Amino acid sequence: MKVTQCLDDLEQNLWHYIRVNDFGFLEIIQNIDEINVNKDDILIHKQIKEGDLFPIIRYHLIKRDRTFVIEKAYVKALLSDKLVEFVKKNQKLPYACGIKNIFSDGRIQIDYTPIQDVSFSLKIIPEDYDIKNSQTFFEGLKSSTNPITSLNPQQHIQYSKNRWSVPSSSDKSKIYTVTKRSDGSFSCTCPQHIYRRAECKHIQQVKRSLL
Repeated sequence: MKVTQCLDDLEQNLWHYIRVNDFGFLEIIQNIDEINVNKDDILIHKQIKEGDLFPIIRYHLIKRDRTFVIEKAYVKALLSDKLVEFVKKNQKLPYACGIKNIFSDGRIQIDYTPIQDVSFSLKIIPEDYDIKNSQTFFEGLKSSTNPITSLNPQQHIQYSKNRWSVPSSSDKSKIYTVTKRSDGSFSCTCPQHIYRRAECKHIQQVKRSLL
């Protein structure tokens, strides 16, 4: 399908993809004109306005040849169902999932955080999934690796005018977005640039490529 056919009120072409069956996560969709997706997968659309620390986010549920804008609560409910299915089948936690809290009534909170600003707190109620003991059901489970192949960390790819994706050198599953603003300055979605307002190595890498 074409990501450009997914309609909402945002303008920037900054998209993430969640493959819900195994929690595979794609931080940057390189070819927004063609992506292979499955029914019930999730597309996350972001728009980062200049000067803002946090993006505006819209969630899209894929249904055959079209998508529907949904609320984050629906995404969390869908991921909760898929998480239990994954654990029963594989005896391990999906990618980027970690146990946050086990409550006295048996409920369990598992956080799915594939990147810093994409995070879902999933609340599992044992009775809803025929789980007799949530603590023993999840005990000792390790998180899987990202089943979606990452980019070569030495590469940077320009995927639209004045915008580049730059993989992290320390974590191959993370890819940051460098943008050249209208005034000639650069911004990056990595934590160092967002929170320290410093020129990060991803911006420096893009600048070197433009020389």
